[in-house]
Amino acid sequence: MLKPKIVIIDDDPDLLIVLSIFLEKEGYEVRTASDGQEGIALCRSIIPDLAIIDLMMPGLDGIQITKSLREDRLTYLIPIIILTAADTQFHKLSGLKAGADDFITKPFDFSELHIRMKGILNRSFHSKASNPLTGLPGNMVIGTEILKRLNTSQRFAVCYIDLSSFKSYNDYYGFEKGDEVIKFVSKILLEIIEQYGNSNDFLGHIGGDDFILITHTERLDKMCSEIISKFDSEITSFYKPEDYEKGYIEILNRQKQLQKFPIMTLAIGVATNELKRYENPLELSETVTELKNYAKTLGKSNFVVDRRKD
Repeated sequence: MLKPKIVIIDDDPDLLIVLSIFLEKEGYEVRTASDGQEGIALCRSIIPDLAIIDLMMPGLDGIQITKSLREDRLTYLIPIIILTAADTQFHKLSGLKAGADDFITKPFDFSELHIRMKGILNRSFHSKASNPLTGLPGNMVIGTEILKRLNTSQRFAVCYIDLSSFKSYNDYYGFEKGDEVIKFVSKILLEIIEQYGNSNDFLGHIGGDDFILITHTERLDKMCSEIISKFDSEITSFYKPEDYEKGYIEILNRQKQLQKFPIMTLAIGVATNELKRYENPLELSETVTELKNYAKTLGKSNFVVDRRKD
């Protein structure tokens, strides 16, 4: 089972050491940063399950760090606990307004902190609106977003993103490594939206290795091309060098025979409302699934757009 990832941002080196030791003993994977900029970069890099942030620090303080994380598409869903030595209503209200989930007053009892952490992590994990692995909106929100687009006259593209050879990778390397790959794909998609999209774009996680991206048709080709390029260049790091050099992994099938599976690729099926009007989400879903499945037969990362007219 994957350990929950915790980021602690505090300029007190002693607290970082002691709190890290305590949380690691409780089964967490802990990363630390001693200032705000370093902490924000760390959160963007690993997308932790929870961030613990000191209120009073040189440079960026806890309120500013929280605001920055909440305004970033990569990090806006990360739960945040603020540590503060100033137990005032003003600071609490400021922190909550910025987007903090909870406050702990220094000096604090580690056991109380842990109980509050578990409560926040549990709520985050069981949130019906998001996928527990990536924190992205799940099926309920995806359906609502597609229906909303169908009820407008604006041009849009729905992209169904899926991995080829993911199951064999999971079987060979294990589920923990498979989860890392899914988070990696999620991070790529968010980064591409941030770079080339805007606030109207939407990203959801159906489950497993399946994602839905909704964007404007004018950005479609550029975004899909960049997603594929970034995926193909970085997926190498998830394989042992000898496996990637061979270009495949070998797994025993049910007949106890070695079967070769190629390196994972990315398949994207795309439906737009430029040439065709979709009557309901189910019709659109069937189209993007068909195109995604076709893209998977092409033997390399690719995207296929429905150019058919009504």
